[in-house]
Amino acid sequence: MKKILFVSRHLTYKGGVTNYVKTLMSLLPEDEFGKEHFPQSLPPSFPNFARIMIPTYYIWQKIKFSKFLKKNPTDVVHINSTMGWLPIYRDILFARASKKIGIPVLFFVHGWRWPFYKTLKEHFSIRRLVVNNLNNMDIIFVLSTDFKKALSNIGVYENKIVTTTTMVDTKKYSQKKKSFCSPYKILFCSNMLRVKGVYELLKAANILLNKQNDIEFIFVGKGPELKNLKEKTNQLSMTDNVQFTGYVSEKEKIKLFKEAHIFVFPTYHGEGFPTVVLEAMAAGLPIVTTKNAALKHAFKDCINGYLLSSMPAEPEEIADKIMKLVSNPGLMKRISRNNLKEAKDKYDVSVVTDTVFQAYRDLYKKT
Repeated sequence: MKKILFVSRHLTYKGGVTNYVKTLMSLLPEDEFGKEHFPQSLPPSFPNFARIMIPTYYIWQKIKFSKFLKKNPTDVVHINSTMGWLPIYRDILFARASKKIGIPVLFFVHGWRWPFYKTLKEHFSIRRLVVNNLNNMDIIFVLSTDFKKALSNIGVYENKIVTTTTMVDTKKYSQKKKSFCSPYKILFCSNMLRVKGVYELLKAANILLNKQNDIEFIFVGKGPELKNLKEKTNQLSMTDNVQFTGYVSEKEKIKLFKEAHIFVFPTYHGEGFPTVVLEAMAAGLPIVTTKNAALKHAFKDCINGYLLSSMPAEPEEIADKIMKLVSNPGLMKRISRNNLKEAKDKYDVSVVTDTVFQAYRDLYKKT
């Protein structure tokens, strides 16, 4: 039996990457693979005032990781990272420790920070350090052809870069019959961060609710902007039509997706391929989102919903795209069918995990 070591944030964290890792670990064929997890990041209980010590903490984690590898025979190390200053610094340390003792590394770049990439392009010494380490990986997974091209352009070996996707358990979200009639429920689900487009969506809600009142907006998630968003909603007298749920359980989240009619995600964050959008597809929701990262390649206007033309998106355009959908239930039904089929055919856990598990097999055959 071959053992896979997953390196990611503590599994108690919430979010797409953690869900991805937990899903992979749960679906590994038990007769073929063993599994371990090593937390790469700060624990949830780490006090904010001590975060200045993060670089030192990562060095300490690398020492612990090296000792862990020596005590726990491992065949493949799967590191889940982000193209950004601290994540790359941290995860290169883990990768170097793995390669030093001959363990192959699958390096998955989930998130992407373009300012960091710009720094790599402009500074030769930093670029050489990062590129040389990336070229030492055995496989590099990315979530967009744009990311693959960007890495190749700075010298990362193209034959090591594989474009993949996140995944969704479509059985959890699918339903036999999806109706599209008013009052329409518009769903947003993510951390309440400014860069997720929450304020632009709230302004779009105000525009629409000044025209008609048969629309409900549901914001799911917690975060630093939640309190301010609630206050603005109250100031704009929209509390009857705008709901903030805060954090909800997975069971409640799935229920909200099934009850919704449209999913709106005007993000301009450093995304890869947000799992929440795949969950919306699996629930048969038309999607309004930005041309961010993998989203611009995965979605087409009037086929999957609508792509917004700018980032940050203009509230007026968000409102316009929502109105085009709610004013045409037939279009929404057609898009719903398209998204249900695409989610099952392209992004279901059964499809995506097969590709990842085969990558593990190819890697440990090299050793």
